[in-house]
This record gives sequence, structure tokens and C-alpha cells, in this order.
Amino acid sequence: SAAMSAAMSAAGSVAKSRGKAVHAACHYLDEGKLDWGTLHPDLHGYVRSWDAFKSHCGLKILDMETPRYHPLYLFAGTLDRRVTMPQGGEWILDLKTGPAPKWGCYQTAAYTLLADNDLGKKPRKRGCVELHVDGSLATLVPYTGMEQFDDGLKFLSFLTTCNERRIHGIAD
Repeated sequence: SAAMSAAMSAAGSVAKSRGKAVHAACHYLDEGKLDWGTLHPDLHGYVRSWDAFKSHCGLKILDMETPRYHPLYLFAGTLDRRVTMPQGGEWILDLKTGPAPKWGCYQTAAYTLLADNDLGKKPRKRGCVELHVDGSLATLVPYTGMEQFDDGLKFLSFLTTCNERRIHGIAD
């Protein structure tokens, strides 16, 4: 029904706004500039969850919220965090305010392609970090197994299909 569609659209809009606000707050936290007094109370838990994860993993942030562009494949993206962890080398992490989506493996694979283009190809692990509203330790959803080996190629296949549909006027 139209009412159900409108309600789902509104819920998606609220989640997107929450995600943007949490990303901004985590960015300020990582820069050492977060003023907790200005942060809406509903967001405190997510930011504390990220802070706990950083401490627990001993990660070092290499860069954050970095927009990148790939001149060969003609796509862009903003990597949430590129970090190193003492036991795990370099990681591309995407922060999520809910469960990691099924397509998170392709999103992080795309970010890896962007990082490889700008910074040189090297081994990078990737994953989504599920931030928790209650402030508990965030959960890492890693995309490091053999089942994720070709996520970058799959992403490029999706990108090509999307571009070809647009070029040829094929409706969604």
C-alpha cells in the first residue's frame, strides 16, 4: 500500500540521517574534537561503541572519511576508516549503525579498489563495524575468507551492468 511504502521510506530516511550523524560524531571523536555535550543523547551509545572497539583492537587510524575516485573504472567513494591493527595489518573499515548489510562485502571491496589506485596495491583486509546503540563493544564483520576473494570483481561486474543499463536507457 502507499501508506506502507511512505512509512518504509520515512524509516529509511531516519536511519540514513542517524548514520550520517553518527559518522560525523565518530569523526570528531577520532580527531579528539568531539564535544559530548553537543551530541544528541540517542547517538551516545553508537559513538561509545566505536570508541570501545578502537581501544579493544588497538587500532591506529591512517585516514578517515576520505573521498577517492578511480579514473579507470569511473567510480568514487568515501572510505570510512583505513586503519592498522596490531595483529592484523591494514584494514578498510565501514561503520554501520545497524547490522552489516549483505552488500557490505562489495562496498568494502570497492573501497579497496579505490585505496589500491591511490595508495598502491598491497594486502588490505576489510570489514564492516556494527556499532551498538547501547554503547557495547562494536562487532567486526570481516570479509577476509576465500568466499570474499572475488568481491572486487563482482563489484566491477555490478558497476558495469548498472552503467550499461543507464547508457542504454533500460529502466530499473
